[in-house]
Amino acid sequence: MRVVMSVQIKKNASIFEMTREATPKEIDDCKLVYCGHGFFDEADIQNNINKNLMD
Repeated sequence: MRVVMSVQIKKNASIFEMTREATPKEIDDCKLVYCGHGFFDEADIQNNINKNLMD
């Protein structure tokens, strides 16, 4: 079963859109950061992405 719907490659990070919530093992192994639930172009998702890319 495919889990990743889309990937956007940025300069410092890659953004994955998944069909389900990541497992704790996937989060740890891939160093994933949760940016929210919804569509990529929603304001709260964009704010969280920008905040996490600045770290």
